[in-house]
Amino acid sequence: MIQEFSKGSKNIIFDIGANEGNDGLSFALLFKDCQIYAFEPNRDLVKVINFNKKRIEKIIGSQIKNYKLINKAISNKNTTLNFNISKNIGAHSLYNFNKNLYQFKRHQKYYEVTKKIKVRVIKLSSFLKNKKFKRIKYLHCDAQGSDINVLKSLENFIKYLDCGVVEVSANKKRDLYSKSLNNLSNLKKFLKKKKFNIVKIKSNDPYRNELNINFKNSAINHYNFLNLKEKILLRFYQKFIRKIIIGHYKIFLYKFLYRILNATNK
Repeated sequence: MIQEFSKGSKNIIFDIGANEGNDGLSFALLFKDCQIYAFEPNRDLVKVINFNKKRIEKIIGSQIKNYKLINKAISNKNTTLNFNISKNIGAHSLYNFNKNLYQFKRHQKYYEVTKKIKVRVIKLSSFLKNKKFKRIKYLHCDAQGSDINVLKSLENFIKYLDCGVVEVSANKKRDLYSKSLNNLSNLKKFLKKKKFNIVKIKSNDPYRNELNINFKNSAINHYNFLNLKEKILLRFYQKFIRKIIIGHYKIFLYKFLYRILNATNK
């Protein structure tokens, strides 16, 4: 049976490891009746996200009020830790890189730590403790070695989670990060214990080192985070926001299409 945490409240969506903000801001445009909470521990990327959000709001002519950005990392402990900033913008992590990267067709020069910063780390259960919400509609996670710990950090709140996606290594040997237990085998054990089903496994690179895992609460009959119309709209919003971020010349065409879609969906 699906339980609601607080009746009459909004559903929420988590974007863990927000990076430049593309996914979380796309969710905010698509699901205007949901509250989006985005977490990004890298202060430089927080500035980028805030800048991108202002640019998007200026172009669409309205504020994105259902998006909140939090400058913290998520894991299964409330603490302060070192956070590694690397040459690869998509590989900043609480963990150090493994030394066997060449063995699994990784270009090591892109996986070098350029600096370490101190970041505040919190559990999602601590964040949710004083929040009112109906359900956690979706959890989008790319936490670079910490994805399973992000799920664990929900603690008892995990029963209110409908579905989500996480990134894990194919196996322990192929893990990008040392001392990380973020692999497919460990994820399967955790999801089974918490009564979640894996619905899709997709390789994240040509050598199947990393996998994106879509999962759902076993109490939900169908994996229905997005219907066909929502899938099309989300893909459009992601492309639209990406073109705003990079300053693409076709941005005015996308702005025109956005206004048509927004008028249609009112």
